[in-house]
Amino acid sequence: MVRVIVGVGALIAATLVACGESVNIEATVEAPAAAQIDTQATIQAGIAAGIQATAEAQPSPTAMSANVPVPSPLTGRIAFHSNRDGNWEIYVMNADGSNVTRLTNHPKTDRYPAWSPDGRRIAFGSGRVEDWEIYVMNADGSNVTRLTNHPEMDEHPAWSPDGRRIAFDSKRDGNPEIYVMNADGSNVT
Repeated sequence: MVRVIVGVGALIAATLVACGESVNIEATVEAPAAAQIDTQATIQAGIAAGIQATAEAQPSPTAMSANVPVPSPLTGRIAFHSNRDGNWEIYVMNADGSNVTRLTNHPKTDRYPAWSPDGRRIAFGSGRVEDWEIYVMNADGSNVTRLTNHPEMDEHPAWSPDGRRIAFDSKRDGNPEIYVMNADGSNVT
């Protein structure tokens, strides 16, 4: 199961479907409580693209402060971002909330964790450089590797079901669009 944000979720799914992937999406809405988001229309757009989807609306104070836990497909551990230590970092914990472990420790913001389908790696967005980029690390927080390098924001990674590609949103053309790259950061389209 891939968890993505409604609004970009249907576009990511449509992109993955266009790349020959079948995708099941559990969509989560991240938006201000006062925002008017047509979740049903977004889900219907996904279904029209051949995607099976369910929606859980989870409004948050702002999209930037939303904290959406993401379970590992194999281990059941949950990846999430939190500023509990004074800075936004990536953490993991057991499904029952025990054994919370901080994976990243960087003075800049790390957010939007996404487990690889095999549960061995986590992709995430970070403001470690002058702009937001996509990074990947091992599930224990080791071997952090920058995948994207573009002057515009690259955010919200989502793995393809086979783990070979990562979809993400970017403002590379001046407006938010969905891009796909190989899991090593090559071949961005």
